[in-house]
Amino acid sequence: MSRASNRRMNGNQELGARFVCSSTAACAAEIFTYPIDTTRVRMQVAKTVVDKKRIGMVATGVDILRQQGMKGFYRGIPPAMIRQFVQCGINLAAYHPIRSALGADEDHSVLKKGIAGAMSGSFGQFCAIPADIVKVQMQADNKNTLNGGKPRYQGTAHAFKSIYQETGLLGLWRGATPSCCRSASIHGAGLASYDSFKYFIVNVGKLDADSSSTHVIASALSGFVASAVGCPFDVIKTRVMNHNVIEEGAISPLQMAAKTIKTEGVTALFKGFVPTLARLGPWQVMWLTFYEKLCIQLTGASKF
Repeated sequence: MSRASNRRMNGNQELGARFVCSSTAACAAEIFTYPIDTTRVRMQVAKTVVDKKRIGMVATGVDILRQQGMKGFYRGIPPAMIRQFVQCGINLAAYHPIRSALGADEDHSVLKKGIAGAMSGSFGQFCAIPADIVKVQMQADNKNTLNGGKPRYQGTAHAFKSIYQETGLLGLWRGATPSCCRSASIHGAGLASYDSFKYFIVNVGKLDADSSSTHVIASALSGFVASAVGCPFDVIKTRVMNHNVIEEGAISPLQMAAKTIKTEGVTALFKGFVPTLARLGPWQVMWLTFYEKLCIQLTGASKF
């Protein structure tokens, strides 16, 4: 499709193109980086003395590989793909209209871009929370298996059904507050920094806006920013979602944060930062680079 035809695309077509390109790119990135994400979740839910002996990223990965093989790293991949398809599709489809409405297209304000990313990211995540809960609980379920127990869930459908039966419909949105805060922080920081780094690279560095070099450099830098800002929210979100409401009672995000700091110290909020960066960095590069390339192929021009 030519650049001229791209300019004639109406609003709905623009939204549709961004949704399809973003969700497809996100699912592709998820497949490549999912083993790192499983390791990260295992580290973040580790709270017992036995777990703390295996707190390292490499040791945790070795445990999973030795006791469950490669399939252990991909437990929970179906709901993860559903989550990325919904969350990331909505995220980038909504980001650009919000950014434009805030006036960031004209003044290139980093703050406005951050607000746009936070709003689109939190809304996309809210729509995808049920799949995220199933993903987290199936990943954390590896801990039971590694400690000699039986897995709680036989598969994705069984996990959805079990969680619904145990906690009701609202249970599928348990942890919505930390989840949306985490998404707002990661995508607010990630999209704003990518947008700004790309603008700087193109206008100061004089690189082509549609070149792979521009996309990779900007997305790699934004991946580090997003990891640093989002890690504490990620830890709290993961623990709230994995919290056993039936046995331990309900707990709010603030209560979980206070409990974590009291029992493990402030540094526990950054537990799993290395695998978070190791996962989110490459994931961000793949997602945004694939997205840009898909948009160029589908519409004739970058959609960022």
